[in-house]
Amino acid sequence: MTTSEKTGIPLVFKIMAGLMVLVALFIAMAVSFYRNCEECHKYTSIFMGVFGEMQTAMVAPGTKEMRELGCDQAMVIDMEKFAQFTEAFEEEAESEALDEELSGITMVFCQYGSIFDTDGPVCDEVVRSYISGANPTTEEELAVMVQHSNAEEPECAAFYSAEGEYLRPFDE
Repeated sequence: MTTSEKTGIPLVFKIMAGLMVLVALFIAMAVSFYRNCEECHKYTSIFMGVFGEMQTAMVAPGTKEMRELGCDQAMVIDMEKFAQFTEAFEEEAESEALDEELSGITMVFCQYGSIFDTDGPVCDEVVRSYISGANPTTEEELAVMVQHSNAEEPECAAFYSAEGEYLRPFDE
């Protein structure tokens, strides 16, 4: 290790101190840029809102019963709330159409399985399980989707009434 003759400080420490100053300057510039960037604040706000909604969706009423049924991941998402986050990315006309399309719909999502686990619940079972735990009281439609964790396509995806009556498949 080389030592500076004037100060007695090893050269490696001087290099490290210089690097730390550069990192601190970079961080200061990034913070300054972020503070002055309205788009950055907008997207951070959207991300935090979506993250918060996903956390809420995982502990919503009915998810405990869905996990007991065999859903490794169970979520219940109010699609009207979720649509609010997409408004920031959509044109006004598209956003209004999306709001109308998702109005009164609750997404009930179940993901199950591993490589070795091929049997899981079906939509009819998941919707009954959700209803037993959540007791939905509104006339909302339930969009139910069940998917194996290794599958690209859902096992089933359909709309149900709040009473559990099958209405139609997703693709109609």
